[in-house]
Amino acid sequence: MTASVAEQVSEGKVTQPAVRTERSSRKPAANDSPPVVAPRFFLGKTGANGSAPSFERELANEAEAMIESLKSGLTYYSVVEYRAVPDCSGKQPIVKKETVRRNG
Repeated sequence: MTASVAEQVSEGKVTQPAVRTERSSRKPAANDSPPVVAPRFFLGKTGANGSAPSFERELANEAEAMIESLKSGLTYYSVVEYRAVPDCSGKQPIVKKETVRRNG
């Protein structure tokens, strides 16, 4: 009886391959992309106790900060600066963050 049920199922139905619909490749709008975050790098002060960050001087990039940190034995900090910006376009105002860009 098991064999006859298996034969009926295999003979009676022909399976067709599933057809997938292709998704549209929508490009994100310009405002959908996150802003480029450019961190600033600072060398820590000598004698700082570590409870709060204290900056001595700013360095051009992370590679320079790492080398100076290695030479001096001090820690270095990576800082990203933001500004709060209101967005009143909807029914309720929303506070968003905006990256502060520096020249130089």
